Amino acid sequence: ENFPGKKVGFFIQNDAFGSEIEQGVREGLAGRNEIADVQPYFISSPDIRSQIINLRESGTEVVAMAAISEFAAFFIQQVRGQGWDVPIVSSGTIADPIVFDLAGADNVFDVWLPAYLMSPHDTDEPAVQEYHRVMETYAPDIDPYKSLHTYGYDAAQLMYETLSRACDNLTREGLIEAAESIRDWQQPMAWGTVSMSPTDHTPWESFKWAKADPENRQWAVFGDLIVKESTR
Repeated sequence: ENFPGKKVGFFIQNDAFGSEIEQGVREGLAGRNEIADVQPYFISSPDIRSQIINLRESGTEVVAMAAISEFAAFFIQQVRGQGWDVPIVSSGTIADPIVFDLAGADNVFDVWLPAYLMSPHDTDEPAVQEYHRVMETYAPDIDPYKSLHTYGYDAAQLMYETLSRACDNLTREGLIEAAESIRDWQQPMAWGTVSMSPTDHTPWESFKWAKADPENRQWAVFGDLIVKESTR
């Protein structure tokens, strides 16, 4: 909808993480956008200059990226350093302020990602206020704005809900059954509800789009909730 007819090039990690995202994006773009190129990178090699050159020469007009934060930052820094203003649509794995630090905040523009969880910057939200209270109380020396810390907090909430449902049946089977019983649960910091089942163990399948805000060094959420829930 945002890039109709644009040629898409992939910059992906050379493993299951990258290939699964590539597969999903291909399915979503089928009949909509042409795939110009696929450029994998290896976490053992920090040199990604050839991947950038190949993407540019392929006619890529939008980059679909599946990368961890450090390599995403290197990619963004080098792409902008070459004067290439291509839009970059990333997986949510890079929703961390470290990307602005490593890439240089001025370089992180026109970068988009799906936000499944509220940002620690969304301090108008009561759930985020509670998150900061908990962090200040129990982990005052930890940076609450790091995405892994936010993720850990949300994962702990989900585990607490699962354990509460398991009650007296705290066996492996009981825990799995409890997790699979969760339907339309409103986790405090999730943008959408959480549902799982015997065939769906993915809790967060609703998101809002977020776009890089270089001035404030954060990811600004916008638009309506997008629901891709597979448990029915």
